[in-house]
Amino acid sequence: MGAVPAKQNNFMMKVAAAIVDRRNLIFLLIVIAIVFSVFSRNWVQVEDDLTAYLPADSATREGLDVMKDQFITYGSANFMVANISYEDAHALYETIKALEGVQSVDFDNTTEHYNEASLPGGAFCRSGRPVWL
Repeated sequence: MGAVPAKQNNFMMKVAAAIVDRRNLIFLLIVIAIVFSVFSRNWVQVEDDLTAYLPADSATREGLDVMKDQFITYGSANFMVANISYEDAHALYETIKALEGVQSVDFDNTTEHYNEASLPGGAFCRSGRPVWL
């Protein structure tokens, strides 16, 4: 292996030299871009409804409109509580069930709900009984 020349004139060395020589200008441009980003973040809107991108005459849009008119859909959530006692889990179940707008809550302390689940062994509270809400 030969010695590395003191100064190489390849493209990457020229780019690196330009960056080092103009580091203050590059830093200033980055600061300006950050300030612009902070002030312009309120101009951006996110469309969460993917059906907004469908044409009005597409079969998918028409089907979704019919479903929206004829069926009521409720939001749903599944969650698990771990590392609490059975009594605390049951109290949490009662609290959630009493909340306004909650249609149904399932409280299962049997082994049937996690036998076929991907979570190995299920979830157990301190007493050793499985607790899933």
